[in-house]
Amino acid sequence: DVLGGGIVVRTATDYSARIRQVQQLVGGVPSPFDCYLTLRGIRSLVPRYRQQCASAQHIAEVLATHPAVARVNYPGLATHPDYALFQRQQYLPGAILSVHLHGGAEKCFRFIDNCTLWVCATSVGGTESLIEHRASTEGETSPTPPDLVRLSVGLEDHAALVADLCQALERV
Repeated sequence: DVLGGGIVVRTATDYSARIRQVQQLVGGVPSPFDCYLTLRGIRSLVPRYRQQCASAQHIAEVLATHPAVARVNYPGLATHPDYALFQRQQYLPGAILSVHLHGGAEKCFRFIDNCTLWVCATSVGGTESLIEHRASTEGETSPTPPDLVRLSVGLEDHAALVADLCQALERV
């Protein structure tokens, strides 16, 4: 609903003075409605994020065993190369994962087209589950591998999301 952020500095420096000057000249104060939306979202952020992370974990575990999937990138999987780092630094592994499919970009496009619950869009962190082929979004010079599909897990039932992904993989 709203996008916001903040800049925090440890001590007053020349850099923090420049930031303050930009705020004074350009503005850095959200509207009352933006403040309302921020407060409304913050109140339910923790349970929403917990549910999204639990769903993402379940989805990652299922996809990691699917024969059409070459690899799953998700720090909550014990097979992820940075799993130990994740456990030291983070409380939850996040609601975003990516999968590499056998067969390259063409299979990725068919996979995405066959999904019915996932919305094909470039965004993250919303309440709806999104799917995208990042390399085609970024263009010809994309550093993203052509066999990669990114998933941003929303608040839908994880069993329904998994079923949709599996039926789409079977149809590829």
